[in-house]
Amino acid sequence: MRVSYIICFLCFVFVFSCQKENFRTDDEIVVHFSADTVSFDTLFTNIRSITKRLMVYNPYKESVKISSIRLARNENSPFILNVNGLSGKQIGDIIIRPEDSLYVFIQSYLPENGIDAPLLIKDSIVFEMNQTAQNVKVIAYAQDVHVFNNASIKTQAWSGMKPYLIMGTLTVDSLETLTVTEGVVVYMHRGANILVNGQMNVTGTFDKPVTFSSDRLEEDYKDVPGQWGGIYIQPGNTSHKFIWSVIKNGTTGLQIGSPERLNDLMPSLELKNTIIQSMAYGCLLAYHAKIDAGNCLIANAKTYTCYLSAGGQYQFYHTTFANYYSVYDSRDFYNPTLYLSNYENDNTGVLKVFDLTSTFFRNSIIYGTSANEVELKSKQDKTFDILFENCLIRKAQDNSAYFKSITWNKDPKFKDYEKLNFELDTLSNAKDIADPSWAGYFPRDLKNRPRLSDGKPDLGAYERIESK
Repeated sequence: MRVSYIICFLCFVFVFSCQKENFRTDDEIVVHFSADTVSFDTLFTNIRSITKRLMVYNPYKESVKISSIRLARNENSPFILNVNGLSGKQIGDIIIRPEDSLYVFIQSYLPENGIDAPLLIKDSIVFEMNQTAQNVKVIAYAQDVHVFNNASIKTQAWSGMKPYLIMGTLTVDSLETLTVTEGVVVYMHRGANILVNGQMNVTGTFDKPVTFSSDRLEEDYKDVPGQWGGIYIQPGNTSHKFIWSVIKNGTTGLQIGSPERLNDLMPSLELKNTIIQSMAYGCLLAYHAKIDAGNCLIANAKTYTCYLSAGGQYQFYHTTFANYYSVYDSRDFYNPTLYLSNYENDNTGVLKVFDLTSTFFRNSIIYGTSANEVELKSKQDKTFDILFENCLIRKAQDNSAYFKSITWNKDPKFKDYEKLNFELDTLSNAKDIADPSWAGYFPRDLKNRPRLSDGKPDLGAYERIESK
């Protein structure tokens, strides 16, 4: 009996499968597309691109046979198609069932073009059905890049319009110096890091800053944290510079010193007119180091926006520390925007305590979504010399000697922190209350505008200039 049922079922399947499929056969067949143009953002040459997809819709109650889906430039096209698991420049005899759809996947492998500026590449996908042909444009910008893939480098200078792409870890060898000059763009691939055993000097300008960011250039990725690793400056008696630079969308933006090497010589960092923002862990980390900073924006990290540990010496003028990481994801509210201590556990778990000397924050803003955005930790057998002066701080009011002339818990009213605009609104509580004597150290703000023109400078990295 069971065998009979199986035979009947197989006969049914056979008869059904042999039924003739109805196809649309007129000469004016048209299919619909999810877009009239497939646009890639700037793509790096000699590296396979991300995959874009195009949806093709059959609007009819009959099946449609596409006799050919091909690239107009044929074998000269830098693009490649994939349809139903078939790849190539041309794919034939594709059927779309009634009122169904089809995915066409497009990738590219753009050849080096020999110029520094991006080069526009055009093609189109041609769909042929009976006597009808339809086209969807494909465009991309091909950008030549200098590629470093798990490379160790000696002393060299990076300059020019042609970007640099880091894959894996770029290591600056001991006693060697990497100099990055104005206008250079450094793209970091997923998981990429820069490890500085020697020295690193980044010297951009207001008009041509140096930028470190992800190599995902699509609009949806422009502000997403965690797309690459970080820049790690190792301990040692070395000095480093980051001037007029932007570091964004990584995991750890910039770290100087290391908890594994707390007893090594103290490295130093000059950090001026620099933005470090949108990090999946921390923006600026320092372990037993020296930092001289001013006119900086350090914003948005899941854990610490700024973590300064194991003593050292830290001086910040007109810096905006802001943490609104919840714009991207949940923030770790147990950790403040700014953390300072004179001790740290080393890699073996042993507590190491060091002097924290001549550390101050002047004319700065320290604010965010947590009720406590400053945390100080000290062991009293070592120096803990720290002062916050003429700052706006979100924290339970502290009357200790560490704080002087503080504006407590008043919203600085940034223009639009959700869009990473940390300039001051016209009703900002940070307006006109900075100490002019400290403002004189940085007479122009992070937008290169005069800070002292009205005699009443503002706190933070940005001066509010009222339109007339």
